[in-house]
Amino acid sequence: HPVLGQDIKTLMKQGNVFFQDQQYRKALPFYEQVLKAKPDHAEALFKSGVCFLFRFHKDLALDNIDRAYQLDST
Repeated sequence: HPVLGQDIKTLMKQGNVFFQDQQYRKALPFYEQVLKAKPDHAEALFKSGVCFLFRFHKDLALDNIDRAYQLDST
């Protein structure tokens, strides 16, 4: 079933709990689910990029962080 706006908020909250605890491997799947539903979600892009960085996927990290910056460069 499609991910709804409320689901996105819930997924972000769950991911953020792990992210704030520096459990990047556990946080990443929540951000990836958000990005499947909403590929231009700037916060999910940025935080998934940080997760990739800590998992030594520097190419993916750079792509996602750069996209987040382009979307939210205010």
